[in-house]
Parts: sequence; structure tokens; C-alpha cells
Amino acid sequence: MKRALVTGGAGLIGSHVADLLVREGWRVRILDNLEPNTHKRGRPAWINRDAEFVQGDVRDRATIENALFGTDIVFHQAAYGGYMPEMAKYVEVNSLGTAQMLEVIREKNFPIKKVIVASSQAVYSEGAGECPKHGLVFPRVRPVEQLQRGDWSVRCPICNEPTRSVPTPEHAPVGGETVYGLTKVDQVSGTDTIRAVGYVPQVDLREGLDRYLDWIRSQSDVRDYFSEAAENLRNKGIVHRVGIS
Repeated sequence: MKRALVTGGAGLIGSHVADLLVREGWRVRILDNLEPNTHKRGRPAWINRDAEFVQGDVRDRATIENALFGTDIVFHQAAYGGYMPEMAKYVEVNSLGTAQMLEVIREKNFPIKKVIVASSQAVYSEGAGECPKHGLVFPRVRPVEQLQRGDWSVRCPICNEPTRSVPTPEHAPVGGETVYGLTKVDQVSGTDTIRAVGYVPQVDLREGLDRYLDWIRSQSDVRDYFSEAAENLRNKGIVHRVGIS
């Protein structure tokens, strides 16, 4: 029986990864620290009962070492995100946590066949845009002053005209203009690291987005998750309208 470790396995994506692995006959171990900002009610009921659950932090060396033992493949979903201005925690969890996990695998000579790391659109800053004058461009992160004016448009870095959103290709330049974005770049940076974790793009961005949106629409619990998150953001005055049809 194949054995998998899903870090962040109590989260939105990680829990569905764990469910799929269990259905396909894997022996699954979930490692999650149940971050209070995400899991306000403690351990969620949706954690698969057929998976082994370990509450622990990827920053704790002994915890990650024990979690990796006896594992064939790691699905690394654990990350600290959101809108909280805790820059040090982003780096500790996302960058150092991932680096420590790779160090433990090497030092203990664990026979891990592959580590699948979850990245983020944040590595591409605002993503690609199409400018009427300059075609495909890659805008910088919108400045605070612009957002304070209520101007949400993503503008061309050459002429400053509004752009139209288009799918971002995988060869787009990596931005990493936010601390969170930088930490997600760190997780898979360097040719040697990418090769070590077995990263080979299998699906282009357009197909990946189509699959992801189809999946969201098919999952009532995911829609509920985003609805609750949207309500929290509205209450904090961060966004005024967000939804999934």
C-alpha cells in the first residue's frame, strides 16, 4: 500500500487531497497545526476518519521527522497565508518550514519518492494582463495609494492604462512583491530544488483554472468555505463584494 503525508491536510485543498488519496487506497497521514485563524472551531469534522491525523507544526523538527517516517510521497500543502501582516510568520512557516522538511528528508535518508509542493498565484504578482497598446504585459502589484482611491484596475507597467485580465503563462516572470509571494517562491526556488521535488508542469494554466473552477462549483462545502471567508473580509472592510457562481 502506498503511503502519503499531507501537510496542511485539514485545510481547504489539503483535506480534499487526503480524501482522494484514501478513496484510491493510499495509507494517509495528515499533519496540521489547526491554525486558529483558519480553524476557529478547532479540529474540523471534515477530516477523513480513515486517515491518521497528527496535530503539529512543520516548524517543529521532531514533529516533521516523525510525520515523514514511513512515507512514500509528501503532498506539502501547509502554509501560512491570508491578510494578516505577520511577515515573520510567513517566512517561518512557508520558507523555513519547507526548507527544514527537505533537510530532514536528506539527513535521515528517508526514501521519499516525491514531494509535491503547492505554489500560489502570488508568485506572479498581479498576473498577466493584455494592454490595448502593448499586448501581453506583466503588471506590478497595485500601489496602496491607488487602492485607497477605490481604483481596482490593474494597469500596464509601460503606459499605465488599464489592462484586461488574461491567463498567466507558466513562463511569466516571477514577481514575489509581497512577503507571502516571496515565501511561495522560496518553496520551489532553484533548479536543483525543483528537480529534487519532482516538479514537471503537466497542465497549462488555462486548463488548470478550468479544472479548478469546475471542482469548486461541484463542492458545496467549498462554496460554503468561501462564503464564510468573504463575510469575514466584508466585516473587516477589506472587500465589499466577492462570490462564486
